[in-house]
Amino acid sequence: MTNKNTTHHNKKVMRRSISFVLSYLLTLIFAVLFILVGILAGVFNDSVILNHLQRSNYYQSIYTTIQNNAESVLLPTGIDISVLSDVITMDRVYIAAKNTIEAEIKGESVVQDTKRIKNQLKENILRFADEKELLLEAEQQVGVETLCEAVSTEYTKMLDFPFIKYYVQYKTTYQSLMRIGVPILLLLATVIIVILLKLHKYQHQGVRYVAYSVLAASIMITIVPVLLLVSKAYQKLNVSPKYFYNFMVNYIRWDISVFVYIGGIGLAIFTGLLLYISILKKKIY
Repeated sequence: MTNKNTTHHNKKVMRRSISFVLSYLLTLIFAVLFILVGILAGVFNDSVILNHLQRSNYYQSIYTTIQNNAESVLLPTGIDISVLSDVITMDRVYIAAKNTIEAEIKGESVVQDTKRIKNQLKENILRFADEKELLLEAEQQVGVETLCEAVSTEYTKMLDFPFIKYYVQYKTTYQSLMRIGVPILLLLATVIIVILLKLHKYQHQGVRYVAYSVLAASIMITIVPVLLLVSKAYQKLNVSPKYFYNFMVNYIRWDISVFVYIGGIGLAIFTGLLLYISILKKKIY
């Protein structure tokens, strides 16, 4: 009888030990899956990029910068900045910048058409000279062309958003990783869950280990994001100009918040599993 009890005890200890190891592995798998999903939903989410560009007044800021740079180009010439009227407008900058960014996100190359800007500016300068009764010599005509080119260069330069190029490059690599990694992790998780369920006499005992793994993974991926959001450490970025800083702060805040939301979903799943365990136990007893 004693040997039988000892054997039963040893089997119970062995089953519990194996369950703990499998539960630990399952926790790591769930945590990695949560992280992968969080990165995809936050960092590599196209709509998030476009939304936070809008919310950070990015387009308004680059319009102001383009206008200021264009005025700086004109200032040494003595030409009144009124010649910029209807040349560089908020609507024109907004549409061009937004279309450029959306195209680059899709992996399309964009070439800015500055012909209209140069022609409009040249027309305004010549009208200004005519109103002031200024006679433009051939050399000055060349200077006008050079001036229009300089202004259009400033315009094109400010429409460029290098961040997007890196974003698209890393997103492509990440999506390749997801296509390989997620199915493997899901397969491993399924195998471990099946083993846990088969390992125990009663199904609720195996489900309990799965539930604890979900809970542990949820806590693991939530602690650091919560601390970052509370401390606002992400606001200490040392980047410029100001409009890019505003965009990055909003963008990073969302990326961090995503993990808190996923952690919350994990806690909801844990609660659901506890209810399921309760139902299974009632069926037994």
